[in-house]
Amino acid sequence: MPIAVLHVSATGVGGATAACVVLRSFDASESLEERTVTVRTVATRGSGRSFERELSLLRAVLGAVESEIQVAVIGGYVWLDGTTRPGLGAHLYQALGESISVLGIADARCDAGKPEALEVRRGRGSRPVFVTSVGFPPPVVGKLVGAMHGRGRIPWALARAAALGRGRERPRRFARPAAEAHPKTPRRLPSYARIDHRLDAGDHRYLELLPEVAASPALQRISPDPRVRQRLVERAVVQIRGRRGYAFVDVEAPCIVLSESYYASGAHLDLYLDLLHELTHLRQLAEGFDLWDERFEYVDRPTEVEGYAVAIEEGRRLGMTEDDVFRHLSNPWMTEADVRRLIGHIDTYLGGGALPNLALAHRVVRRKAWRPW
Repeated sequence: MPIAVLHVSATGVGGATAACVVLRSFDASESLEERTVTVRTVATRGSGRSFERELSLLRAVLGAVESEIQVAVIGGYVWLDGTTRPGLGAHLYQALGESISVLGIADARCDAGKPEALEVRRGRGSRPVFVTSVGFPPPVVGKLVGAMHGRGRIPWALARAAALGRGRERPRRFARPAAEAHPKTPRRLPSYARIDHRLDAGDHRYLELLPEVAASPALQRISPDPRVRQRLVERAVVQIRGRRGYAFVDVEAPCIVLSESYYASGAHLDLYLDLLHELTHLRQLAEGFDLWDERFEYVDRPTEVEGYAVAIEEGRRLGMTEDDVFRHLSNPWMTEADVRRLIGHIDTYLGGGALPNLALAHRVVRRKAWRPW
């Protein structure tokens, strides 16, 4: 899940440099890729359009990166006043077709518009950094910024990008590009795991996407009761919509939401496993569980551990390596430490142990309906 950490710096009269430091995860301590793009003369800023210079440079440096970026972190603001007045981060998000999540880390409070920024204190200092974002579940943003490598207020990667942009450092050269390795999984999946990719956006029966899923051995893990399994796959609805994200359960519909971009370009095995994961959530929802229970960290939430366990057990059965498992579990709101903790929970559960926090999760409090994408 490559993350692009971006910074734009002025260089001489009218010039500017955009720098990009690519990380494997938020808590990574070294870069996978580093790039800079310099423009010697930049068009004069127009009134109300001061973001255009920085935006064009950010897009240029992202275009020079070989990794498939899923998250961008910028030095500055995503929003200037909550979620209505866009800052540089929101303009970048829109310019990229809302295809990636964007997080902004600002060194100083923005007086214009009085943004509703999250204050995050890092290191030993008492001064916070100011964080705004788009495309992230709200509860995880502060944790991700706090987990970024570096002892100071400003995360190491952002300070590195600023140093590259100002010419104080030179980009490191890497022997190989930082692109994700292709998973060593079967070239041809069994028929029950094959996704029908001919569907249009809109509502579809689960069995339209996975016509032969009833033969999947993974359904036994979702429920040992054949009547429950049949009811789940026959009644489940998948809504293909939106341009960003992956998949989640809309608890108000209820239905599985699958993003159009992920449906069109996601790896077939990942799509199959994610649809099993979300089908597990539909069963949990029918049993009264809160799928967005904020009493627990994401990786300690029993509903998530069970959903991922169903997927990973099936993935391993189909030949996934442990590197493939780590890649599948990684996402924009989890650090590498989070993924390792999640794998520990999964292996405990699949080995016959209990799901974490299960007893407390049965005591449902006021339910919230998040729509992360």
